[in-house]
Amino acid sequence: MKKVTTLLVAFLFTAGMAFAQNNEATIEQVGDYNEAATTQTGELNEATIEQLGNNSDITQVQTGDENTANALANGGLNATQTQIGDKNTATIDVESQTGLGNSTVTQYQEGDENKALFTSAGPGTNNANIEQSQWGNRNTSEITWFRSNPGGLAYTRQTGDDNEAYLDLEDARSTLFEVDQVGDFNRLVAEIPGNINRLFVSQTKDMNVATVKMLTNGNTVNITQNGYENKAVVIQN
Repeated sequence: MKKVTTLLVAFLFTAGMAFAQNNEATIEQVGDYNEAATTQTGELNEATIEQLGNNSDITQVQTGDENTANALANGGLNATQTQIGDKNTATIDVESQTGLGNSTVTQYQEGDENKALFTSAGPGTNNANIEQSQWGNRNTSEITWFRSNPGGLAYTRQTGDDNEAYLDLEDARSTLFEVDQVGDFNRLVAEIPGNINRLFVSQTKDMNVATVKMLTNGNTVNITQNGYENKAVVIQN
């Protein structure tokens, strides 16, 4: 009788673990030649893929608990969202009807409570390569790219905690943006509506702040902050 009781308890414990995952994955495909894959390991993760056009390939991988990944593509997008840790949020939102043709978006999060957001609005952004990588906790990367063809390259790489990078790219064609934040509480805010602009920002150590406005075409900005509580402002009219 004792053996039976032990086996029953073990069975109930295993069954409880099996039903305790409570992950959610939703895939909606309307169009042709789309591919989607979601892999979830952990508990209380949520993943959504909406492909409302043709020729999109989206992959989501969640390892940990309470992560959220959302990807909406209207066509022509190759995207990967990888979350390792807990309570991370990754969002790809292509709002334009023409989609995000021939473009790649990569969002990688390793840590807890990181946030990565890429939004493409307006008539469409094509030929763009976006990377948002986060190693640490509570980092934020937001990139908005509006009506750009060809788009160009935009990278934000954050290593540490509580770093913030905001790139507002309106009608920014043929551009290159590289942002590296290594440390804690660094912040970049960039507004770049012009074309053929180049932005390179490197923030190392803690509490550095950079503000950039590139309002005309063909400009280059290089900002390097290595230390604590430095502030830099660049405005190009």
